[in-house]
Amino acid sequence: MAVRNEISIPVFDGVDYSNWKIRILKFLQYRGCLEVVKREKCKSDDSSSDEKDVQATNYIYIYIYIYIYIYIYSAISNKQLEYISELDTAYDIIKKFDEMYMKKSTALQIVYRHKLENVKLNYLELTLFFDDFEKAINELKQAGATIQEQEKSKLYVKSTTRK
Repeated sequence: MAVRNEISIPVFDGVDYSNWKIRILKFLQYRGCLEVVKREKCKSDDSSSDEKDVQATNYIYIYIYIYIYIYIYSAISNKQLEYISELDTAYDIIKKFDEMYMKKSTALQIVYRHKLENVKLNYLELTLFFDDFEKAINELKQAGATIQEQEKSKLYVKSTTRK
């Protein structure tokens, strides 16, 4: 019996867009199709010196375009499909999601960063402090922020010092 080694992306339902986007972009990079969502189709995609080359290029582009388009459709919930059903390209879908969810993520980053900065070592149990601190870090990351280890260490030291 052959083992099926297929990669699947979790269905995006409007939560954790930044993580879903990372997964979908890495998958497309793995498949060699990342360019389809990184830029719009331009006229140079259709032009070539030889007519057969043009037809072959168009066929390959159309195949890749349809594959990516269908894959993105299969990796989103019905609610998200309502938002992007009128869009024609994978590039436009990702662009629309960026407009919808990256702004929200920026606002959430501000809220979660403030929450993280307010975590203080006021607990009788040290494990409760670590749990709250890690939870605040994870919430900030889920909102799309990147936190380097050095910054995490500074926040940790700041939260353990008393004023």
